[in-house]
Amino acid sequence: MKYELHNDLDADFPLIFGCRILSASHPDDAYLHWHDCIEVVYCEYGQGWVISGSDRIFVEEGDIAIVNSGDIHDGLTESECRMYSLDLGSTLYSPLGLDPHLFVFKKKIKDARMEASIRRIIAEIERKDAYYRQAVQIEIMSIVILLMREYLDNTTERKSSDNQQVQAVKKIISYLREHFLERITIEELCAETDYSKFYLCHSFKKMTGNTIIQYVNFLKCQHARNLLLEGNHSVSESAALSGYNNDSYFTKTYKAVFGRLPSDDLRLLP
Repeated sequence: MKYELHNDLDADFPLIFGCRILSASHPDDAYLHWHDCIEVVYCEYGQGWVISGSDRIFVEEGDIAIVNSGDIHDGLTESECRMYSLDLGSTLYSPLGLDPHLFVFKKKIKDARMEASIRRIIAEIERKDAYYRQAVQIEIMSIVILLMREYLDNTTERKSSDNQQVQAVKKIISYLREHFLERITIEELCAETDYSKFYLCHSFKKMTGNTIIQYVNFLKCQHARNLLLEGNHSVSESAALSGYNNDSYFTKTYKAVFGRLPSDDLRLLP
């Protein structure tokens, strides 16, 4: 099972906090991932959607979306928006006996108190004044307590059919992430995951909004982009090392995925 890879701000401070500016031509580079902790997503400006499990949550300025533990999630927009994400890692609150990852929370929140806490976290992380980590931890505690007190979703029962589809899609994603550089056929994927071709393709499209081929192309192009930004490979070399044997097709696919040409990313290098 593959999880989202995170970078901590500090080895002694396991906070996972990030900012993404999404646009229709520049999708979320995190793309279809999941983890055990709760994730709080704050929309600072613009409009977009947070994909969480089988739900598409519309958010606009000031809205907060909650990604529950284990939910496959992603972000997208048709215009442009800035989203901050805060992963509530258990080491930050478990000493107080709080375990929010064991509960299901409402997926969309409009709460001035929680928004204020998030904005204070943003300010503390940007300034990094003395004791900023302690200040951030206090705000995280406030967010967790607000969630536990006021936003438990006691009315939602996860349908067994939804759970089955979630597990199916996680299994597919795990396999694709491990083997995307190889030649993968739908028949091989069916054999590896024990799902029929119809169930496999239908479940993946329903849960993610993308086809399996689109997802494989994303993984390949992301791999190529990482190679390009390392500065040691040409466009042709990065394409070949990412499973493409036709430079024109690679360039066309890369632009469809990221909204820009591979050569545009090469220009980002110092």
